[in-house]
Amino acid sequence: MKYRLAVFDIDGTLIGPRANPSEGAAGRAVPESAAKAIKQLIGLGVTVAVGTARPYSASLRPLGEWDIRSETIASSGADVRREDGSVVVQHPFPDETARFLAELCDRAAWTPSVATVDGMILKLDETPDWLGRAPEGTLVVRRLATDVPKGMLSIVTGVEGESGFVEELNGHADLSTELALTSDGSQLVSVTAAGVDKGTGLVALCGALGIQPGEAVAFGDSEVDIPMFKAAGLSVAMGNSTAETKAQADTITSGVDEDGIAHAVEEIWGA
Repeated sequence: MKYRLAVFDIDGTLIGPRANPSEGAAGRAVPESAAKAIKQLIGLGVTVAVGTARPYSASLRPLGEWDIRSETIASSGADVRREDGSVVVQHPFPDETARFLAELCDRAAWTPSVATVDGMILKLDETPDWLGRAPEGTLVVRRLATDVPKGMLSIVTGVEGESGFVEELNGHADLSTELALTSDGSQLVSVTAAGVDKGTGLVALCGALGIQPGEAVAFGDSEVDIPMFKAAGLSVAMGNSTAETKAQADTITSGVDEDGIAHAVEEIWGA
């Protein structure tokens, strides 16, 4: 099989634990070995994409720091865009569902990252020192329900110890929830509209590219990546993946900090 598309999750796949958590997004970097392998893929004519729970604006920097441009499956599949930023498909929440989510986040005192069709909103109690290094247009609010964001595509939030509120999410017919991991190993929940996930995002991107999903290779490390694994022709779990993710993958490479991407790319494409 000649694989024509490579889709990489970001946190836990392209990026490992940040050296200093206080540095925020600026403390994370794609290893040189992974960047070099991805550039080799591009040289072979393979299309490269990121497939991430991050909002679109936050998905560009990791590979961009290596002068690599990519297709994008952002917001856990709710926001799919071409390399030039043109939209393939977006799946905002229905208005009533968006209001439910905003009110739930406020009641639960969660601090989610909210992706919208226009940018990213962070619900935080205080303005962080690293906000100046956040993607342009990032907005910080203290409550979401006061002025429910228009065109909400997804939320990603830490929910440890909040089982009752998570049950509310899981019980809502218009929502799809998946576990995700940050690059420092924290557990998050990614929420999209029902029926939307990284797998549907991969299929939509393939349609825009004129590529069959079976010609795609998906790389990931957590449960939010499993729908993408099922849609792709070949799935690769990182060595630092969760046990369930490894069980769903076709093959397992070494960890992020052990040149896992480079090893897998060499094995699959000979690059």
